[in-house]
Amino acid sequence: MKPNNNCLADIVFDAGGEATKLLKRVSQMRRIHFVLALAGVAASDIEFISAAGATAQARRLTPALDADALVSSANNNEIPKSPGGIASPVVLTRAALSLIPHKTTIVDCGSFVSPSTDHIKAGRQPSRLDGAAHVDALNSAEIKLLYQAGLDLAEKLSAEEIVVLAECVPGGTTTAQATFMALGIDAEHLLSSSLVENNHAQKIALAALAVANAAARRNLNGSNNHSSSVENRIAHFKAAPLDAIAAVGDPMQAFAVALVSARAACGAITVLAGGSQMLAVYALAAQVASNQNGKLSDTLVATTKWVARDTTADTAALAQLLGAPYVASGLSLSKSQHSGLRAYEEGHVKEGVGAGAALLLASVMAMIDEQTLLTTIDSFYSVLT
Repeated sequence: MKPNNNCLADIVFDAGGEATKLLKRVSQMRRIHFVLALAGVAASDIEFISAAGATAQARRLTPALDADALVSSANNNEIPKSPGGIASPVVLTRAALSLIPHKTTIVDCGSFVSPSTDHIKAGRQPSRLDGAAHVDALNSAEIKLLYQAGLDLAEKLSAEEIVVLAECVPGGTTTAQATFMALGIDAEHLLSSSLVENNHAQKIALAALAVANAAARRNLNGSNNHSSSVENRIAHFKAAPLDAIAAVGDPMQAFAVALVSARAACGAITVLAGGSQMLAVYALAAQVASNQNGKLSDTLVATTKWVARDTTADTAALAQLLGAPYVASGLSLSKSQHSGLRAYEEGHVKEGVGAGAALLLASVMAMIDEQTLLTTIDSFYSVLT
């Protein structure tokens, strides 16, 4: 479903007309504030968890490199590449943003290496979620620090502008899987992946172990009855969604939930720029709102078609499960001059650094046609890679 024939916006799940209404409001804006939240996850060191970097060490550097490449005027920045040699989606984001009046803010929520470019230092540690899950992902003091940083930035941002909140979190779909599981949301096999082969079993097993161990540390397992133990931990984490992030999540989530919750409370639009990870942020923020007898509003999740139509996942069904207004850019890279971009059409990388939202907004706000957008992307690819 597309709002008009000249627009590259694909409404994946309309959520009772909310996606259509929010897209209309967005289309009337002329400027955006693009916020890129960075974080690291220990699980990204595990092979086949993430394609956001060719090696474990490279994946630890990816958030900083993406941030620097997004805003730097120099052409000698290193661009992260997947194990298959495919360039980071920062190329797509930077090209699309060049066509939209915008301001960019980089927030380091807790990455292994901070970017060189100017940024807000919101957090102090990456997520400790890994294959062993012997400790919580984050401590409670870190969660409070990140949440306050999100509130502080929300207060500084104008309620009259569109805020696009993007992420760069290698391993973030694994923390997303774990937080869905902690909240009792049946998202197994629905999440997309930066890898062509979507390794659901590996991520589900890691997430299940992490949630079970976190519940044991909180004495939530109760009796030997498995059903009652699961109910106990779901009830606990739904009542305390920030503790779900502490248990099995990542720093970006804590910061993002605060930012989107604060903006929704005053009727300001936030575009959550991403797929599975931002649907997890939506779920967490919606739970926070529900616990306060409210409902999350004025929040749109926007991604690429490669995530929204991923045949190895079903993020459309996940959005419907959450009641999340969910849209995607319909841009095709099949006619790109570069094989490294055409590879996106084959399921490589798919999303990151807010690529889908940036591409969509270039179409919706600036009315940039597909050929112009593709030509711009090809040009940036030649310069940046």
